[in-house]
Amino acid sequence: MHMTFIRNALSIAALSTGLLATPAMAADEQPHSDGVVSTISDATITTKVKARMLNDKDLKSTDIHVSTFNGVVELSGTVPSESAKAQAAADARSVESVKSVDAAAIVVKPR
Repeated sequence: MHMTFIRNALSIAALSTGLLATPAMAADEQPHSDGVVSTISDATITTKVKARMLNDKDLKSTDIHVSTFNGVVELSGTVPSESAKAQAAADARSVESVKSVDAAAIVVKPR
């Protein structure tokens, strides 16, 4: 039992000092954005974009689908005009942490 305690203590010390961490990144290298953290961040971005569109009185956001992957927002669905399509993209771009917006999958169908 005493050896298990010492082994655990050494493991914790090594982890906290970074001895068992992954190799250091180069100064110009960006951290890789994947896994649980980016999934949570992407879900947060999607939620914020949908909320922004819901609050936009000039846009019927229930016809627009929003998905996010690594900060890139993809919009799809139907809107009644080119200006509504542009407004949806602008709403998405205005959300913090959005890297870019792809609205090519939005179809304009006049009502």
